[in-house]
Amino acid sequence: MSRCPLFIVLAALVAIILSGDSLGFSKPQEPPFYGKASCGAYILSVKETETSGCIAVAEIDSVDGRPIKVFKARIHVLSEYPELIPGQRLSFTAKLQPLAPPPTIPDAIDLQAGLRRKGVTASVAVPRDSIRYIAPTASLRYVCAKANDAALCRLKRIPMDARTIDILAAMLLGRGDMVDDEVRMTYSAAGLSHLLALSGMHVSFIAMIIAFALWPLYIGRHMRSRLALTIIALWAYAAFTGFIPSVTRAVTMASVYMFGRIIERRSAALNSLCLAAIMILIFSPEDIYSIGFQLSFAAVLGIIVFYPLVNRVDRRNHPWLYFLASMPALSLSAMILAGPVAAFHFHTYPVYFLPANILVIPVMPILIFSGVISLMTGSPFICDALVVILDGIAGHTAMLPGAVLTDLYPPAWLIPALIILLVVYGIAAGRGNRFMSILSAMVIIGTVICCVLEPKPLYPQSEVYTVREHQTTLQISAVADTCFISADVKTQAERDEIFGRYEIILRDFVARRSLVGPIMK
Repeated sequence: MSRCPLFIVLAALVAIILSGDSLGFSKPQEPPFYGKASCGAYILSVKETETSGCIAVAEIDSVDGRPIKVFKARIHVLSEYPELIPGQRLSFTAKLQPLAPPPTIPDAIDLQAGLRRKGVTASVAVPRDSIRYIAPTASLRYVCAKANDAALCRLKRIPMDARTIDILAAMLLGRGDMVDDEVRMTYSAAGLSHLLALSGMHVSFIAMIIAFALWPLYIGRHMRSRLALTIIALWAYAAFTGFIPSVTRAVTMASVYMFGRIIERRSAALNSLCLAAIMILIFSPEDIYSIGFQLSFAAVLGIIVFYPLVNRVDRRNHPWLYFLASMPALSLSAMILAGPVAAFHFHTYPVYFLPANILVIPVMPILIFSGVISLMTGSPFICDALVVILDGIAGHTAMLPGAVLTDLYPPAWLIPALIILLVVYGIAAGRGNRFMSILSAMVIIGTVICCVLEPKPLYPQSEVYTVREHQTTLQISAVADTCFISADVKTQAERDEIFGRYEIILRDFVARRSLVGPIMK
């Protein structure tokens, strides 16, 4: 393992962010008032909804024509038109409300936690006819988002199956929100959820396509120019996808590696990983709480630390055997550290992730290459057939007996402790330090056994909680091993909306107590 001086800088930056959040130094700006007003806003991000319209996060910098201190708000536009694009400025008239507070029910899921971490303090529902003015700008965010939307429109016009379009949009354009929840659950149960979100694997295939396009420079012995143009193209792709943390991390590491080749210096993988994390956290500190950020960096750290230990084939003497062994070795190495993080956030663990990943690895580069060709030519090529193969692998793996370990609720302290101990073990084993590797392995085993044997918390035989939402009062009750929801609403549409939302909010509440439901009274 190489020395990693940037790790100290990264650790200090993480400590500053976490301590600032815990001490309240980074408290977000509150709106000057709540109520109906004319607001000027700058769109930061946009997410489509399954029903109607879209949800955006915006910076509001003026109220009734007067400049104010900028605060962030969640904007729900109740129509698909006019279309909102990141980097766009707009003006609307609507009623500002405080962001919904965290639920007071124990073990409930806070649906607004991600928004709060981004500094969002207000919420507003904007009718279509209240948007009076939309002005496109020449900002990089707007130009890249507009190009991404244009690519999505072109992809939708290709005569392909709707599921193929959604999956290609996620893999090539970073539009993971387009993938159906049922498809996402199937891929997650098979240990293939990382395929539906842009990651280092996707970026590596994109880099291969760029390198292939620049092949004439290699023939002309312009190696430095080829590497420099590849770096520029990769950063353009990162901007095109909205600087997703996993893409930014992969592009940063690739750039450091290729720049090292340009100046004929060898780069250290751990330094590159730390540099990528530092760059992301400086510009977007809240990403430290992002599940995608944590999974991406945990997976790459696992590959850096454990891949040399897992793949012991001599590369020089047996190149083809080394290549074949690298496929399962990469998946296993990444899952060693990413698995505990995923289990903490999603409370599940895919048992057959290794064979599933081995089967899809040969398909992925062909699918991404075919998707790029389809985007360029407007032809479906063989994308539908490849997605059918992926769906078949994911579906059959997810239906195997015992495919998923469920109801995993490890304590929060266990995950960072386990990752640190695993990294210590990997480094010690890589350096041949038998004492340290055996000691860390024993501590890991002991820690896991203690958590497994820890008695399950005792909950009251009956629990009743009252929740007030605007003009609605809800009662959540856990009685006789069943969870009930009752609400004083009149229309069936309101009942369905409340039940759909609280079915998600109460998921952990129900699972931890082994309850049936929730059931709407």
